[in-house]
This record gives sequence, structure tokens and C-alpha cells, in this order.
Amino acid sequence: MLAIISAMPDEITAIVQSLAEVTSQTLGHRQYHAGNFEDTPVVVVFSGWGKVAAAATTTQLIASYDVTDIVFSGVAGAVRHGMSIGDVVVGSELIQHDMDASPLFPRYEVPLLGKALLPTDAALRARLRAAAQEFLRQDLTVAVPQSSRDWFRISSPQVVEGVIASGDQFAPAVTERRVRRDGRRGRGASVP
Repeated sequence: MLAIISAMPDEITAIVQSLAEVTSQTLGHRQYHAGNFEDTPVVVVFSGWGKVAAAATTTQLIASYDVTDIVFSGVAGAVRHGMSIGDVVVGSELIQHDMDASPLFPRYEVPLLGKALLPTDAALRARLRAAAQEFLRQDLTVAVPQSSRDWFRISSPQVVEGVIASGDQFAPAVTERRVRRDGRRGRGASVP
């Protein structure tokens, strides 16, 4: 079963509406919507905000459903040059930009995992990239009205793979957004 998690209720509404044979249940203050999307069993849930909420929701998903793949979907900002509103990023690796267990562990390193950058599943990533490209090619003009595309200046959205940084705090300053590939903060190149 595929699980889709989002940190905002509005981000899952269209997904839930597209499911067939939907059943909903509340577990741990979260409403889980299970159904089928084009013959694929799917469960969709709003996680709440923050890493702890996402972790609790994911744990409940794994304990309560026969989940084989988990996708976290949502709206975000970009720090990569050349990105525009409407572009789709499929995560190749994940990093917590506000992880800091120093001096016991290096900054950004997840304690006891020995790494800061967490790789995503290559096969799932390829499927997500193909699905996003197909959506942009075939369904964007139906799903997003021309007036909205004009308002946000969405003309030729692209699908890219790259590192996705997440955390419990926003990173509005350029210096806060700069992270080296090895996971250390600094004046190095922005996360690709």
C-alpha cells in the first residue's frame, strides 16, 4: 500500500477526492483515508506540522496499514537557482536543516545513524519523477486554471531531483539556507 502524507490539510483534499472506495478512520488525532487510485491501494493523511507530528503520523501509518512506500507531498520554497513556482522536486536525499545534536554529534547528523543526508528509494523516485512529468505534460492545463498559471507565472514547469531540506523552523536568510554537500553549514554551495 502506498501512503501519502502532507503537512497541510489542503494538500491532501484533491488526493482524497480522487480515491475510490474510501474509508476513513481516526487514529492518534489524525484522520486516515484509505482507498484505491487506479487500482493502487492508497492511504492519505494530514500529518500536522513539524517533524515530531510527521514522525508520529508515520509510525501510526506503519503500525496500522500494510504500507510499502511512503511519499511526503507538499508545497515548499526553493533555494536552488533556476527553480520557479510550479516546478516539481523529487527528493534524491533528505536533510534536517535544523538538526543540531552538537557537541555529541556533528551538526545535521541524525544521532546514531552516522549521516546527515538520508537517501530516498531510487525505484520509487523514478516512478514519482515519471508520474510528475506525465502530469505536467498531460494534466496541468486541466488541473490548474489558466488564470492561476498566469498569476503565478507558471509557463514551463520542470521536474528535477534534488536534496530536500526540512525542519521545524523556516530558513528565510540566505546564510541559513546554505549547506554543503557533506551536511555542514557554511558558505559552500547551496544544496543542489
